[in-house]
Amino acid sequence: LGFLFGVRILKRRKQLRQLRRLHSGNDAVRGMLIGAGGGFLAGQTYFLSASATLLHASINEGNWSAWLDWLPYTTVGGAIACAILNAILMNKGLAEFEAMFFVPMFAGSAISASCISASVVLRETID
Repeated sequence: LGFLFGVRILKRRKQLRQLRRLHSGNDAVRGMLIGAGGGFLAGQTYFLSASATLLHASINEGNWSAWLDWLPYTTVGGAIACAILNAILMNKGLAEFEAMFFVPMFAGSAISASCISASVVLRETID
């Protein structure tokens, strides 16, 4: 399994090199949008926080009745979707743009989204 994974990585690297040659004159706005979008998804702490809190409460109390509703599964799905889309956008951005341009955009928007999510949605700044 590890061998097949390694072969897949080598093939992907070759494809990425070809893609870089095709997009040598990349559009800066596209890079900013990919970086901001990926960072926004990386900064979404609501789904993971809500899922972890509910799972922790269910384990501690031994009461799993909350999991009979659709909402906990939606929050777990949201956490998984944010993680997958975040990874896809980060790989796409790093493949097409310089790291010195892309990484600060990605990290800055991740931090901003995390702070806004914690303050507005989770209300962590209230006493």
